[in-house]
Amino acid sequence: MSLGALGWVGLAIVLFWSTFGFWACFLLPLCIFVTILGIIFMGYLMEYQQQLEPSYDPVLPHIPENHCVKGLPQITTAILKPPKKTRFVRYLTGHPAIDDPLSEVLNYILRDYVYNWYLDLSNDEAFTDHIRDLVHQVIVNLSMRAKNVDWVQYLTIQLVDDFASHLRLFRQAQSRLKHKKDDDFGGKSQDLLTLFFSLETTMERSMCRDLVCISKERELEYLQQVGEVLLYLVLPPEDFQNKVMRIFLRELLVNTVLLPVIDLVSDPDYVNQTIVWMCSNNIPTSDEFLTVLKCTDNISELEAVKEIVLQEIAIQRSKDTGGNDDTVIKKQLNSLHYVKKVVENRLQRLYDGSLDTDSTGLPSQIDWKKLTAPGVELFQLPFDVVLANNIALSYFMEYMTSIGAQKYISFYLHAEGFKVSAEQLLSLAHTEDRNTNLESLREAAANIYNTYISETATSRINVDEVLANCSVTNFIA
Repeated sequence: MSLGALGWVGLAIVLFWSTFGFWACFLLPLCIFVTILGIIFMGYLMEYQQQLEPSYDPVLPHIPENHCVKGLPQITTAILKPPKKTRFVRYLTGHPAIDDPLSEVLNYILRDYVYNWYLDLSNDEAFTDHIRDLVHQVIVNLSMRAKNVDWVQYLTIQLVDDFASHLRLFRQAQSRLKHKKDDDFGGKSQDLLTLFFSLETTMERSMCRDLVCISKERELEYLQQVGEVLLYLVLPPEDFQNKVMRIFLRELLVNTVLLPVIDLVSDPDYVNQTIVWMCSNNIPTSDEFLTVLKCTDNISELEAVKEIVLQEIAIQRSKDTGGNDDTVIKKQLNSLHYVKKVVENRLQRLYDGSLDTDSTGLPSQIDWKKLTAPGVELFQLPFDVVLANNIALSYFMEYMTSIGAQKYISFYLHAEGFKVSAEQLLSLAHTEDRNTNLESLREAAANIYNTYISETATSRINVDEVLANCSVTNFIA
């Protein structure tokens, strides 16, 4: 090595010594030495391990490679990939006609809303199996609770009252909107929804559903609250207390079941298709068809019916050749001409505006002041006549509903039906069947009492306590 190189090395050592001190100059060579020694020692161990490996002996049976795998990887594999448990097919509602389509829908929901994102995270099926078990349990619990519901009372009383109230509010809103359009020329006009929900607020007094029905965000929030209540009723306590699982099931229930069903039922096209399907199975009579023609306010539909009738008249006239079917063809022509006359009269009234009627065909604009003026004799309409006439009964029920007294009409109709059935059973009863008939009558009477008279009745009416106690005594006797 040249003198210049030694000088530079010495200068570097002096600078390193003055900068880092004695210990740094001592530890750096020591670390380099230990590293080289470790590399040499590891190479020696690897060579020694290769020399100790046994050679393959053809006499001994071949040992598979996984036999030499240590225990920890096997435990890890068993934990990460546990053996699949045998799944048993469980019933949902107990009816195969319902269980099979319901299971198919459940598989589609899990495929479209769970598997499409979960398989990107993990291949473990424990989570999806647990979700499936929970959904099965929810359906089973809902089925068990549905069996305890009095569907006859709900479908014949509560649902009918709600539907009639909704229809009455819609008619009133339509009538007010028509009158406001005639009265307000320069003012701010209200739409049908505003009038409908204002009438609903007046009827319900403390509740209005306008935000839930109009706003999509409020509807979603309301359905989420409904989903929370349903899960509280049908989920096991340990799963409901799990917030993550509860929110996941709630969103799955709301976004895949409740919201699509509501959107489908409220779709006008679906409603029209359902009506067409129902009418195709049950064809309306000619009287019902003529009643609709006399009551409708849809000019375009009347024009379409008139065009179809004219085409049918032309077809029937072409067949009128004086043969054996001449009498039948003339009857059909007379019927078609009558339908044409009804349609033309209705169109003439709608075009002239000479008659403003509601959905039942009766005048909607009536001067009540003239009818209630002093000295004016009103037509006396007996209660039996009102019950026998469908139009009068519908208007009377609308009036009783507007004052919150529709339960009295329902009670009267149920009582009259019980009276007629009791008279028939008692008149036809034999001696050996008398006890059975009396027991069935007693059950029917108790049902009416529990619905309208008892203190826990859902549609309780005001009855004297003495009369109510007398009724209880008669039931027991």
